[in-house]
Amino acid sequence: MAFDWAAEHPVDVRCIAGIYPLLNLASWPPGGSPLLSQAATAYGYASLPEFQKQLIQLSPLSHAGPLAKAKIPILILHGDSDRIVPVRENSQPFVTACTGLGGTAQLLIVPGKGHEEVDEYFKSDRLLQFLLDQLVKATTP
Repeated sequence: MAFDWAAEHPVDVRCIAGIYPLLNLASWPPGGSPLLSQAATAYGYASLPEFQKQLIQLSPLSHAGPLAKAKIPILILHGDSDRIVPVRENSQPFVTACTGLGGTAQLLIVPGKGHEEVDEYFKSDRLLQFLLDQLVKATTP
C-alpha cells in the first residue's frame, strides 16, 4: 500500500525503505490461501475471479514509473529464502523496472533469511544509514 500511495503522491515522498515488501500481488499468498478472498474484499471486488484478473494492474510492480520519474530513492531489504513473498517475484523485478526507467532503487539481498523478524532486517546499519542520508538531504539548504 505504501508503494502505491507513493506512486500516486510522489511530491509528498522523500524516500521509501522496504523490508520484504509485497510488490507483485499475483505472487501472494502462497498456495492459494483464503487470504486472497479477504484481499479481494479489502480492494472492493465482489468476486475473487474479478480481483485475480486485476492483480498485476493493482500491484506496485506496475507502478514503478512515477517513482522512477520522481527520482525517489528506494532501498529494499529482502531475504533470498522468503517463501511468503519471494524476492524473485517481488523486489527484484520492481528494482529492475525502477532502475530501467531511470529511478534510484537498490535491493539488498539478505542471505539465508526469509519472511521473519530478524536483526538483519530491523537493525540493519545500511537501512539506518539510508534513512539518515535522506534526512540530511531534506534538512540541508
